Amino acid sequence: NIYLHSKSITSFAERKKILKANIEPIRDKVDIIVASDLEATEQMMDYITSDSIKSPVVMLSEHSYNEKNENNNIYSIVTETGIRSTFEFALKTFPHAKKVYVWSDKTITGNYYMDLAKRELEPFKDSLEIDFGIAASSDSVFLEKASKLMANSFVLFCTWQVDDNGKEYDAQLFYPKLISKTNVPVFTVISNVMDCGFLGGYVLSPVNNG
Repeated sequence: NIYLHSKSITSFAERKKILKANIEPIRDKVDIIVASDLEATEQMMDYITSDSIKSPVVMLSEHSYNEKNENNNIYSIVTETGIRSTFEFALKTFPHAKKVYVWSDKTITGNYYMDLAKRELEPFKDSLEIDFGIAASSDSVFLEKASKLMANSFVLFCTWQVDDNGKEYDAQLFYPKLISKTNVPVFTVISNVMDCGFLGGYVLSPVNNG
């Protein structure tokens, strides 16, 4: 297993060095390569193109890579992210909601979720206020803002583990604090964080995807 740790190693070039250092010595002996998340997918696509990897490569990700690639050894298993479905479920649960907060951090995955949310929730912007993103220089700033949300609202939570200064937080420690501080319901699109108090809808299950 090669873990690139993109949340703490933010340099794309540095992660490529790590990838090459691990794969190059065994590249002729590899039966298959699996990229298991969005960051790994983008890293592998760059590596395949620049280093002519011939082994079969499977992209297991919520990300659909749309650029044309002439390699015939690339296979995609693209997972569906249920942002709109979860949003619609939340509206049915709280039909009198006046505002929705959509939260994610500014990592590669966080930006992907936010861009997707802006596209999928575009049809709803005239019927209620949608606030995309949260500026938080630290976990304490985040929690302070989460405790003062507008009444008759809910949160659509995508991901948040890295603050605006690049500091990473342990989700297992931070998420329960977030739930306890937030004064409105918090819906999530990822199943593996629900056990600390998030509400679900159409949730993405990394275990099932694997």
